[in-house]
Amino acid sequence: LGTILAEVFDGQAGPAIRYLPTFWTNDRESEEALAFVEENCRGALFASRIPRAVAIARSMAEAVSLFEPRFRDSKGAEAYRAFVQEFLTTTEVAHV
Repeated sequence: LGTILAEVFDGQAGPAIRYLPTFWTNDRESEEALAFVEENCRGALFASRIPRAVAIARSMAEAVSLFEPRFRDSKGAEAYRAFVQEFLTTTEVAHV
């Protein structure tokens, strides 16, 4: 992974390129992987984290929106709402 990241970023991440960690779990392996990516992406990650969540998997399997009433209050839907807010805020600042 380090070699791939080095080739993609050539030591830098452009300000127009940002990444969103998805299917995040709060365990040691995820923490170590995220630390590695953060170090190699040099600030090109969004602060939001999309967790591994049953509601996300079910909504995708059923081809329905994660924001339908039965999934709306799930951790996955909340995480995507937080990401959208973060994205809009950072995009708005970048285009001012």
